[in-house]
Amino acid sequence: MSDETLSPTLTDAQWARLTSIGTVADVPAGEHLFRSGDADYDLIVLEEGEIEIVRDALRWMDEVVITRMGPRTFAGELGLLNGQAAFLSARTTEPSRVRRISRAELRHIMDEDDDLCDLILHTLWARRESLRHGPAAMTLKFVGYSSSSE
Repeated sequence: MSDETLSPTLTDAQWARLTSIGTVADVPAGEHLFRSGDADYDLIVLEEGEIEIVRDALRWMDEVVITRMGPRTFAGELGLLNGQAAFLSARTTEPSRVRRISRAELRHIMDEDDDLCDLILHTLWARRESLRHGPAAMTLKFVGYSSSSE
């Protein structure tokens, strides 16, 4: 899958519409914007700075940086639309300005703006598919006790 599919270039008009909603926050380097397992997280629109998307360390493997994203991109997963928890984590690598768009705000703009809806949905779907084949595929977690046969 191409980088353009996973992190598309937004037109000036798309960018203006996307940044007309949400809450702006200045975030220091190293702060998590969402973490693997978070059930309630926002779409993160990066206005300034850089974030990295990581597969968290597991007992048997180290953390892996999946990608880094710069300004005029957005970070999020398909779970934003269907209520699933985040598979990956996102954190800043330098002081950054982000816009947090809640699930409710995201659903509203997708209802109202077909162009943005298509772009966001296509991108989130492509990211989900990429999770199945790259380092992020190892995010599968078994829940329960190690002594349990279930």
